Amino acid sequence: MFLCFCGHHASSRALQCRFQRSGETITRHLRAVLEAVRRMSATYIKLPTVGLPVHRRILGNPKFFPFFEHCRMAIDGTHIPVSVPADVVARFQSRKGVTMNVLAACDFDLQFTFVLAGWEGTAGDGKLYEAALRSGLTVPANAYDILDAGFGLTKSCLTPYRGTHYHLKEYGKGSQRPRNKEELFNLRHAQLRNVVERIFGILKKRFPVMSYPVEYDYQFQVDLVMSLCTLHNFIRLQNVQDDFERQADADLQAQIEQPLLPEDQNVWSWKGKKRNVGATTLPGACGTSTWQH
Repeated sequence: MFLCFCGHHASSRALQCRFQRSGETITRHLRAVLEAVRRMSATYIKLPTVGLPVHRRILGNPKFFPFFEHCRMAIDGTHIPVSVPADVVARFQSRKGVTMNVLAACDFDLQFTFVLAGWEGTAGDGKLYEAALRSGLTVPANAYDILDAGFGLTKSCLTPYRGTHYHLKEYGKGSQRPRNKEELFNLRHAQLRNVVERIFGILKKRFPVMSYPVEYDYQFQVDLVMSLCTLHNFIRLQNVQDDFERQADADLQAQIEQPLLPEDQNVWSWKGKKRNVGATTLPGACGTSTWQH
């Protein structure tokens, strides 16, 4: 019943018809399974172990090694459609509709390593990251994570150069090549950080309910995000070769190959409240080394 709800975005009425049970019974069992899976999140969603060797995706690729050898995971936010009372809709109104902003981190094996759900759609990624640091997200002294330019650059957060081509879409099928070390650094950064875009795509392909608001209270919707990220990790541990991964990759590639639209160029109008932290020596050093390489 729960998997039918998540895997087909089945409404309560559709579930009642399929399983021949009352709406109260459907809701009660959905909540019971949801809570059981949510409690498993601490077991299946865990930060990388300190001291792990360089990941094979980095170690085995001269585009990334040794420039990103201390990178442990990628972090980004994604908007999930939600259903909320009319009196609070304004707080959840983002450029993608009425949404919840979810911050997630993943490793290079396409496993979620940290998830923070529940923030309203108007909350900026930087604000979510600060909340994540207060909620258990830690970074070892000798490591860092990669994030996009919506976040502030720090010793533990490696972000791209601002004001420079970054997104893979900007390079299309290779017709646009990096013209300097800053663009080359941004391209390599985007290629490595692409893993978090892939995991969001896989999650939404596997569980279509993530792409629509559901007719339950807000806490149910928050717990649903955590539960489905947990199920994703469980499935990945059992079956690494995944049809949903191939579908999500195909969709992502199609997006990359689309031409840039005016709204793509003006995305910063939606991110005006986010901190603009100046560059430090880390991107400069990586960019120079990569360019010379």
